[in-house]
Amino acid sequence: MLDTKVQGTGLVEALISLLLLSSIFIAFEETQLFTFHQSENSLLFSIAVIQLKNISERLRVSCFNSDKHELPDLSVWNQENAEVLPRGRGEVSGHYPTYQITVRWGKDDPKNCKEHIGKSGCLSEEIHME
Repeated sequence: MLDTKVQGTGLVEALISLLLLSSIFIAFEETQLFTFHQSENSLLFSIAVIQLKNISERLRVSCFNSDKHELPDLSVWNQENAEVLPRGRGEVSGHYPTYQITVRWGKDDPKNCKEHIGKSGCLSEEIHME
């Protein structure tokens, strides 16, 4: 009689289990990477909001402490923007009592600021001083 035992099934099962486990680990790593990028984008957005509020307060203090309603020195603010945001820059336009404040960061430099976030972004706010 011939011995008809099947050999090697344990090895095949182990390889399939290893393949499934590897797939699960890769999916988990992709999820972590996505979460990391979203966290980084949220951090940049939060810093931009803080910088926007920073110059807004400087404008309010400058306008209420002076009868001339002159803009504060924006070079210090833009230096801060460059330090805390990648390629960070800001601008203030308008005149008393209405100002438009814009903070940009990253590679993109859109002419019109439609608020968006990510590695590149733009925030804009109009403030009224009355």
